Amino acid sequence: GDMILNNMAPMSNGSLLVTGGEFLLTAAQGSNQLKLAPSKTVSVLVPTSAPDYAMDYFRGYSKSDGSVNWTLDNSSISVSKKKSIVNVDSTGTHGYKYDLDSLGWSNFDRFSSDANTTSFYVVAPAGYVDTNTAVYVVFQSENRAARLASYTSSNHSFQVDHSNTIPVGKVIQVVAIATINGQMYWSSSPNTITANQYFNITFTPNTKAEIETLVSAL
Repeated sequence: GDMILNNMAPMSNGSLLVTGGEFLLTAAQGSNQLKLAPSKTVSVLVPTSAPDYAMDYFRGYSKSDGSVNWTLDNSSISVSKKKSIVNVDSTGTHGYKYDLDSLGWSNFDRFSSDANTTSFYVVAPAGYVDTNTAVYVVFQSENRAARLASYTSSNHSFQVDHSNTIPVGKVIQVVAIATINGQMYWSSSPNTITANQYFNITFTPNTKAEIETLVSAL
């Protein structure tokens, strides 16, 4: 829910990611944004109940549409990668521990490893276009979601930037939020992915508060 409300789907150059947790770390002195001094680092621990040793560290870079593109960080200084921390506290918390050499958006992820993938299209009613509508697929029982940001006006369809990336057979929730002439609209429908599927959605008017509640429940 937080990822959708903040337009922060875990995707890297159009490819789907499974996320272990994303966050923004900043520092300020008054109104001045600060940065880390050269050679200085900040140690970070992201807790998890089920450590995944395939996870790596990704940096977030802002895009023109306000979303973030997650990029695998291959630098030698920034990360103690794939390290499970046991007994961090009295509850036996596990986590991913790494050292940041700069501030900003951070995420521990891995690329999805789905073998049978397809193109998936969400068809919206006329008037719901990429400039006023955001469409997502949320994978049920998995820590991943994808924004369908590529829009085709001829058939009013949205899809992921890269075709043939959505796994066949997965149970998803198709979620869309639109704002037209100051009115917000909401759409949410369950679906199971089939090959080269076109999935039609409809919208209902809702207030911002109502939509925030609905998204938070995902």
